[in-house]
Amino acid sequence: MTGQDIIKQTSLEDLNEYIILPNNMIRRGYELEQNSDKILLDDVTVEDLENSFKRKVLLCDYTGEDLIDIINTYSKEEQ
Repeated sequence: MTGQDIIKQTSLEDLNEYIILPNNMIRRGYELEQNSDKILLDDVTVEDLENSFKRKVLLCDYTGEDLIDIINTYSKEEQ
């Protein structure tokens, strides 16, 4: 799935406070470069997605535990 796929298939009405994506959607190697953008397969960055949807994009590990941790963390921040 590419960034453009996400943008084309998601409407603002479908979104909540933030967007959670699995980190395996991000090209590997970015974490080795300091100040590197997190880039999807089609050169769309996480920042591009945030700007397009006016929502924060959170990246999570592929585990269910990581997803639950992120949801709990951001739910506490909103209270």
